[in-house]
Amino acid sequence: MDLEHLNKAQKQAVLQTEGPVMVLAGAGSGKTRTLVSRIQYLLEDKRVSPFQLLAVTFSNKAAKEMRERIAAGSQFDMGALQITTFHAFCSRVLRMEAQYLGLSRNFTIYDSSEQKSVIKAILGKRGISQKEIHPSEVQYFIEDAKNAGHYVGAKEDPLLDEVDKDDLFYDFFVEYEAELHKSNAVDFGGLITGVLNLFDNFPEVLERYQKRFKYLLVDEYQDTNRAQFKLVKMLADRSRNICVVGDEDQSIYSWRGADIRNILDFEKIYDEAQLIKLEQNYRSSKNIIEAASHVISRNEQRKGKELWTDNERGDSIQVMECPDDKAEAEFVAKEVKNLLVSGVEATDIAIFYRTNAQSRVIEDALRSIKIPYRVVAGIKFYERKEIKDMLSYLRLVVNEKDSLALSRVVNTPARGIGVRTLRKIEDEAVKQNISLWEMLELLINSPEEYKHLRLSAKVKSSLG
Repeated sequence: MDLEHLNKAQKQAVLQTEGPVMVLAGAGSGKTRTLVSRIQYLLEDKRVSPFQLLAVTFSNKAAKEMRERIAAGSQFDMGALQITTFHAFCSRVLRMEAQYLGLSRNFTIYDSSEQKSVIKAILGKRGISQKEIHPSEVQYFIEDAKNAGHYVGAKEDPLLDEVDKDDLFYDFFVEYEAELHKSNAVDFGGLITGVLNLFDNFPEVLERYQKRFKYLLVDEYQDTNRAQFKLVKMLADRSRNICVVGDEDQSIYSWRGADIRNILDFEKIYDEAQLIKLEQNYRSSKNIIEAASHVISRNEQRKGKELWTDNERGDSIQVMECPDDKAEAEFVAKEVKNLLVSGVEATDIAIFYRTNAQSRVIEDALRSIKIPYRVVAGIKFYERKEIKDMLSYLRLVVNEKDSLALSRVVNTPARGIGVRTLRKIEDEAVKQNISLWEMLELLINSPEEYKHLRLSAKVKSSLG
């Protein structure tokens, strides 16, 4: 394979295929090109089977780009090659091994709003108002626990931070997981911890995946949480052929569980690890590189690298201090107008702001001087009510135990089954320890046994 298009450090990252490798890839240093070349080298020169290689990244877009680049210059079976996200990989594993955890393969994956609905129901059953404990507090606790690698019934693990099992919120966690299991559902965090549960308690399953994946690559390693760290470590413990690529200077997701220790401590976990630094920047001007390096050099939690570039010095960075948000917005609007007048295309101009609350004053300033604009925001397609309703119907087709989906559409379109009636039926399902669908079947098939629910004739007709 020809590697002449790579620089010296990139070639080293491609050729060092055996044992643990950490590639510190600075911004704009050709990381994707290096990763693609490494995979192609493993396939073409090392004759590694595509079936034995697993590459994990953080977005479907990044995974798709990597697959397309490899496919463009390869004759290998791309269907056998797994280039995927953590969640997609774990979803695939759980569907294949669902029976070990008491799930069926058609389990539903709950999103954030659906998580919150389950939590609200749990608090409601306990008579706890949202003023006492807001559902978001419980949701954050559960997400933090899962990001840290914990699942209900897990044994203590020296690699993971402890979770306080005496905390009232842990009781909510246990009940929440039971509700999901009853509905044959998992949430996004549960995809990862579900596989940890599987591998912890069924070593023969872990061994099967370890034998399959002899080479592991992990992109954006600085953004991994502790659960993902443990998952990767378990998979790589047999072959130890693990290559992680990341940049501790670009770690921005601690708020959603990313743990910088994963990249900072890699060489402690793997004492034979090779460290390779990609320090040449191909994207930015010298002024940008020097300013960014000056700022980040004060970060104490970093491995350390010196970015440089052969690019031009470029325009100077300008900082404008304004007395208030209105003056700031007016300045930005005038700058945009000057750029447009000078011939810059509108599609080449972007305005970034820290919070959505800052949008309005900037929009007002742009409108005042008649500059058209587009705000990249709004309700996402899959969050629209009608889309959620349709998806709930489709989910019920494949997973009738999905109580959350059923409760959403049982009265959509209107069937005379109001909130109070639905609550009575749901409470009865809880008493029977069955799913809402199973409860409805009982109401249809054995109506005499449930006269105490006092369902109206209209409701009975709708159910029948």
